[in-house]
Amino acid sequence: MPTRTPYLRFADDLVAAVISGEKTVTARYGFDRGLSPGDSIHLVDESDREFATATIESVEEMTVRQFAEADIEGHRRYSSPQEMVEEMRTYYPNADISPDTTLTVIWFAVIDTEH
Repeated sequence: MPTRTPYLRFADDLVAAVISGEKTVTARYGFDRGLSPGDSIHLVDESDREFATATIESVEEMTVRQFAEADIEGHRRYSSPQEMVEEMRTYYPNADISPDTTLTVIWFAVIDTEH
């Protein structure tokens, strides 16, 4: 049975920032796909259309509070952990997200874009 290449799905309004290299980090809730540095992944939009291929650079776990208070290049900044909680709830409406919720933080580099 062929194995499926892992993917990351992005909101349509983030696709241009990913392609341009402005966005190189994503924080995910409940993400357990076993990604490791060096892995190749597909990047897809909300309709599951592939728009790029990327290489995983780093994967680590952080709480919402740690992420929101860090100055992480390649991701938008938050004025407070609560601001990030509110944004995460828009992506995960059925999850109980709080400042102490653990996230998987993934650094990636786009290596090819789909035309």
